[in-house]
Amino acid sequence: MSRNIMILVSLFITIFLLVTAGGVIRATTAPKPASTTELEQAYQQREAEYAKLLTEANQRLEQANKQIEVLSAQNSQPTATAQPAPALDPQKALQIASEAAGQSAVAQGQPQLVNFEQNTAYEVTFDKGIIYVDATNGKVLFNGIPQEITPDQAGQIAVAYLKGGKVYKVEKDTFKDAPVYKVTFWAGYIVDVNMQGQVVYVKLIKEQAVASTTAQDSGSSSGSSSHEHEDEGHDD
Repeated sequence: MSRNIMILVSLFITIFLLVTAGGVIRATTAPKPASTTELEQAYQQREAEYAKLLTEANQRLEQANKQIEVLSAQNSQPTATAQPAPALDPQKALQIASEAAGQSAVAQGQPQLVNFEQNTAYEVTFDKGIIYVDATNGKVLFNGIPQEITPDQAGQIAVAYLKGGKVYKVEKDTFKDAPVYKVTFWAGYIVDVNMQGQVVYVKLIKEQAVASTTAQDSGSSSGSSSHEHEDEGHDD
């Protein structure tokens, strides 16, 4: 029995020593807790590194956006196409435009080479509007001048305005410093029609005047084209 007690005591002492030794070893090898100052410094260092990385990432992102904008602008720009050399000279273009404008239109300056609806053209300016002539083939691309009527058309307009009648003659004249066609009827009417086909003046003269004019015209030319207007406006 004493032997069993000794064994138990020895076992207890051994366990105690092992526990005590383990505690001593843990105490000596355990890391010391960091102080508050050290923790703050470590936190600030990590924050600084994070802010640095974030700044670099934003800079790279901004640089990439700028490159994308530059590429987009380059792709959106139309490709320049070479314009064909003009086959017409300015004087020829002016001649073509003058024929299209009519005799009463007065050119203002020299034709200018421009781009009109993707076509190389001459811009010819007149007192009544602008005409664009293709510089390669001479085609009139746009005529901004009101078209003038012919003497025959002026006679027809005058007949329609008076609702009938027989035209004696049609001649060029002026009314208020503007060119017109003076349409004289056998019945004694005179109707002024402007170059755009509008009746601007009507006058009734004596039938004897028309008859005497006929006698004079048989032995002479038509004479001067100007005449006096005694009344302003016209009566239907």
